[in-house]
Amino acid sequence: MFATKFTKHTIVMAASALGYMTFTHASELTIPNEFQANTPARAAQVNANFSATANAVNDNDARITAMQAALNALTARVAALESAPQNNLSVQYDAFYGTDLFFVRNDANGTVIIPSATGNQSPAESTATNYEYYPVPGLSNVAFEVANDGTTVILRTTGEAYLTSFSAWSQLDIAISVNGAIPAQGAKESLRMVSDDNLSSGGASWDVTLPIQLDAGSHEFTVMIRGSNQNQSEITIDGRSIDSYAGKVKASIMQIHDSN
Repeated sequence: MFATKFTKHTIVMAASALGYMTFTHASELTIPNEFQANTPARAAQVNANFSATANAVNDNDARITAMQAALNALTARVAALESAPQNNLSVQYDAFYGTDLFFVRNDANGTVIIPSATGNQSPAESTATNYEYYPVPGLSNVAFEVANDGTTVILRTTGEAYLTSFSAWSQLDIAISVNGAIPAQGAKESLRMVSDDNLSSGGASWDVTLPIQLDAGSHEFTVMIRGSNQNQSEITIDGRSIDSYAGKVKASIMQIHDSN
């Protein structure tokens, strides 16, 4: 999002330009009758000359009045900018990381397995998901606060997935839910991974970005994954974040605030 920023310098330049344009377009005086020496001047011709002069003067007076009003408005705007911040937009950014290595198993239940492994922050478990969405460990129900109504919030998740079998293909779906619901548009991505003995690595990366407007208050988001029921290989997702190492599964929130 971009916003136009008015500064005192900008407005002074605009005022100068306004004054220049106004005076260069001022009305010109054209005298309709020219009198010669020793030639009688008819009253109608004299009056016509006076009328032309009066019209030109009145027209220029109106232009000057309009220009003065515009300059007054610009001066008031300069004074307002001098007494208040000139940039009303601020950006808040927060990042979050997955916490565990886990697998989506190709079986009748699409089982998600969190093994007992170094760096895991969640207990080892095995969950039958039936190939429905499952929250990524460490990125489930992440709470955040929005200060103002109508705030633009940009949610994003990135990560990597791999196959554990050769000569196979599998599909992984990634989604971002906000306050318990997946928005209809823009919050999903599907990865189709193919492995080969010699030609491919059987891995893929995701990058899902969701812009959304939220009102003030408490909100939460969840990064979710699910396997396809046509999977030919188990899928590995390495979201471990240990010590100073930020894992390969990440989510971020960018909030754009308008102080007006």
